[in-house]
Amino acid sequence: MTSGRIACGLVALIAVSACGSTSLSVSGAPVAMNETRALSSDQKIGRGSSLVRSFTEGANGDLVEVAGATCRIRSSQLSVQIVTPREVTYPGLLQAARFSNRGAPENLVVTCSKGDRSGQQVVLPVTERGPSVQTIKTAPNPNTPQASGTLIPLTRNVSSSYPWVFPREIRVTLK
Repeated sequence: MTSGRIACGLVALIAVSACGSTSLSVSGAPVAMNETRALSSDQKIGRGSSLVRSFTEGANGDLVEVAGATCRIRSSQLSVQIVTPREVTYPGLLQAARFSNRGAPENLVVTCSKGDRSGQQVVLPVTERGPSVQTIKTAPNPNTPQASGTLIPLTRNVSSSYPWVFPREIRVTLK
């Protein structure tokens, strides 16, 4: 009887896992973002990476991932152009009081398009232990990006021990 329950539990777990796996596979090596002189070399500490994915809204309102959207990611410090889904890499930046704004990098502006659909968002920097996903839908006016961020209540000492990076996954909704 116990082995029957275990078998049923495993079958159910496998079935649920298969249904929940909707992410498209990522092919190709990660793309390094171009750096400008605005990044201080004494502030760079390690590397961070973010996976950029594009979505459209399905007929029932669910998000459906689409491959092949061209995305331009830029700030005055970093820039790159990719085709989704793709992982991008960039330098992690040290947090310290000696740097302006504790060394936080500028927000990234992500603009993606595929066919007649496009989306734009602003991606805020987080600490390395920050949120894993940042999702922002296109603003009603495509020329007006929306910004979103997740505040993580950390003490000053704890938060300053982690480098600045961007969310591990960036999702852009095309409308």
